[in-house]
Amino acid sequence: MSTSIIIILIAIFVGLLGLSFYAYSKYVKPISNDGSEVDRSLMKSLKAKADRFYKKIGPVTAKLKIIISTFQILSVSLQSFQITMPVSYTGFISGLDIMMIDIVNVMPIGCIKRLNYVDTLIIKTLFPPLFVGLLFVCFMAELSIRNRKLLQEHTNNHLQLKTHLIILIRDLRFKYISLTLLFSYLYLPGVTVAIFQAFICQNLDPGSSDGDYYLVADYSINCASPYMKFARVWASFMILLYPIGITLLYFWLLYKKRYEIIHRNDSDGRHTISGQKTSVKTIKFLYESYKPKFWYFEIVETSRRLMLTGVLSITNAGNSGQVIFGIILAVFYTKVYAYYQPYDMEESSIIAELAQYQIFFSFFGSLVVQNSLLAPSYNNLIGGLMIVLNLSAALLSVYYEYTRSLKENATEPDNDNNTSRNTNTMFNDYNSDRNSTIEMMSDTPNPLLHRIDVKQAPTIVEKFVDKYISTFTVNDDTNTDNTNTDTDTTRESYRID
Repeated sequence: MSTSIIIILIAIFVGLLGLSFYAYSKYVKPISNDGSEVDRSLMKSLKAKADRFYKKIGPVTAKLKIIISTFQILSVSLQSFQITMPVSYTGFISGLDIMMIDIVNVMPIGCIKRLNYVDTLIIKTLFPPLFVGLLFVCFMAELSIRNRKLLQEHTNNHLQLKTHLIILIRDLRFKYISLTLLFSYLYLPGVTVAIFQAFICQNLDPGSSDGDYYLVADYSINCASPYMKFARVWASFMILLYPIGITLLYFWLLYKKRYEIIHRNDSDGRHTISGQKTSVKTIKFLYESYKPKFWYFEIVETSRRLMLTGVLSITNAGNSGQVIFGIILAVFYTKVYAYYQPYDMEESSIIAELAQYQIFFSFFGSLVVQNSLLAPSYNNLIGGLMIVLNLSAALLSVYYEYTRSLKENATEPDNDNNTSRNTNTMFNDYNSDRNSTIEMMSDTPNPLLHRIDVKQAPTIVEKFVDKYISTFTVNDDTNTDNTNTDTDTTRESYRID
């Protein structure tokens, strides 16, 4: 592939990105910020459907993050320790390299040009902005395609068309922002290790007075060359952008929404998952695995992953001190997680603790092999035990998900028995969703929408719910007073000032 073709492809990508930003600012953003009337019953139905999906993927996401981070740490440790491990274990860890998203190895860039370390570093550090830009282009393309379908289905009903479009924009935002956060989560350890490698040199001529230092990551590069000086300046800037910058970005996203995250399980309906604003839902990837009071714990998890990958890779590289330092870090973070129990689900806490022990015993096994603490004949046994140990958390996660799916299928009510649902629970859910919709509309400058007396002008949905509740009241005399009281209280809460 010639240079001119590469330049043309880059120009096309930049043009598409600029066009996407223009379309978003002119067409999508005004619709997202519009507080005018929408079809509330349809809005409630669509939001409930989306929330059911979010609740299903939440437990799976927590377990996947634990397993992926553990495998990434183990993959980096095998490279940075520079230990000749048993062939079986080396092959097992090599299969986990896919978790690091090494763009240079995935794409056939080496076929175009022979790449040295500096070329690889530049490509790895420039790829994330290009990937995020590509995701934004895909977001606008998918929105345009699905919007055309909505126009065909709801040509004669402007209210339903607008409601579907608002929900579509919210769902696509959640999808693509979650993909961006997932990509940053997966990519951060690998690019951090690549950046830190710019500062690891080895003296290949210890007998000389000045020494002859070459880069450990690429022995063809002399550390004293101007080329390498540029690489170190570039790497220093990338440290600010990736390990520091992404961690600060996570903290900023969580800190500005910490109140909504902390109160996301409140029963008043204003801070439940269904009542949260879209801007809070879009960063669920960062907080949904943890208890509400530990809204910040993704920062702790990020520091753990960076310490056990990037920082560990440059600490006494190739020496026993490096492995011992890794063992100390593993013990420290094991105690931190065991003490605070930050995960929202108990099974996630169990898997996380097991994963911490996986890292500890893998480092300990590496130390045994490195220093020949056992006879070499035991190395294959050690490698086999380490493979079994490092699969335990993944297998336990599969077991938990299987049993959870069985319980959900066993407790899922039939459609014919839906009338047995508790009346107060149903009405509270309705009130919660309705309050969240009204709260979304309350920012509009239209004075008519700032004074809505639902008690005087009930909607069709309210009439249906009131009628539905009244049937339960007739059939169950014991709940008459409570139902009427809840209805009056809820009606009064609909008044918006």
